[in-house]
Amino acid sequence: MAKKRGQIAVFVILGISVIILVGLFGYTQSNLTHNKVSYEIKKASKTPLEISSIKRFAESCLKEVSDRGLWIVGEHGGYIDPEGNITYGEPGTIDYIQYDHVPVPYYIGGTPLTLEEIQEKLARYIIIEFERCFNFTTFENDGFLIESPALDYHAVNFDFDLVDVDSDVTINEDTVTVKLRYPLNITKNTFKTRLKDFRVDLPLRLGKIYNAMHEPDGLLPKIQDTWAIPDIFYLASFDCDEHDPLHQINIYSKDHSPTTKVLQIVDYRPYYSKYMKSYLFQFAITKDPIDFEDDICTGTVFVP
Repeated sequence: MAKKRGQIAVFVILGISVIILVGLFGYTQSNLTHNKVSYEIKKASKTPLEISSIKRFAESCLKEVSDRGLWIVGEHGGYIDPEGNITYGEPGTIDYIQYDHVPVPYYIGGTPLTLEEIQEKLARYIIIEFERCFNFTTFENDGFLIESPALDYHAVNFDFDLVDVDSDVTINEDTVTVKLRYPLNITKNTFKTRLKDFRVDLPLRLGKIYNAMHEPDGLLPKIQDTWAIPDIFYLASFDCDEHDPLHQINIYSKDHSPTTKVLQIVDYRPYYSKYMKSYLFQFAITKDPIDFEDDICTGTVFVP
């Protein structure tokens, strides 16, 4: 009888041990599953943050190259390079001079650019320079695979209607808006997404400068009105204040030769607001002989 009780006790102990082992196994599996799910949730929540950093990096590149392009077209009278540059699809112009080692186009005695032409030149420059700026290496080292367009813009003559990429520049009175459609297919492990549209707004008043030059009572029409006068342009007849009552846009004439002057329209607002330098747009005029009744048109007070 005692022997039988001993066998029963052994079976009870074995049963309890099996129950405990099954419970421990189930707990371990549950814990592993929970940890795996938690890891996947953390990974999924981290990846969108990394995607936003890719977007910010792309937009910082877009801002950098757009800024640079705007200063270039200002110095070059609306051209990326008046001498021509095949990289940007820039044909240039034969009507330019070298002023302080910078090619400056003729606007009188040459052909002024329209606002649409300046926007197109900027758009071409920006797309080329954006691709040079946007280096994927950092993100690829973090495990991302980024596929970008592989396009030959020269083969389609920069016709963005023929490709899945677009660079659009809008020159407003007080800002310049740059929109870029540039699809990026992004993969990391099982995560996939696509970034496509980027935009920056730059506080540069190229539109105001352009209007001050071209509107009916602007600088170029006033100079043209005096074209028939043998010796003089009446630069003094152009009123800076009617375009900017804060006196932040000024116009200066610089001697280049006995028959050529360079007119510089300088906006001081970028210096005070953000850039610590003034925005310059310049072009040349030629006439034989050439003279101005007044060689400077300027506001007297610069207001931040």
